[in-house]
Amino acid sequence: MQKKSLSLREDPLLNDLNLLTRLLFLLVIFKKVFSMRNLNI
Repeated sequence: MQKKSLSLREDPLLNDLNLLTRLLFLLVIFKKVFSMRNLNI
């Protein structure tokens, strides 16, 4: 079982997915901040 989890962690596809989700999260935050700034102006 431990070996399976290790291989999953080293899976490049999974790493790409994590990176994509992080980028999406950052994009959403950036859009929210940008819209708030537009409202303030």
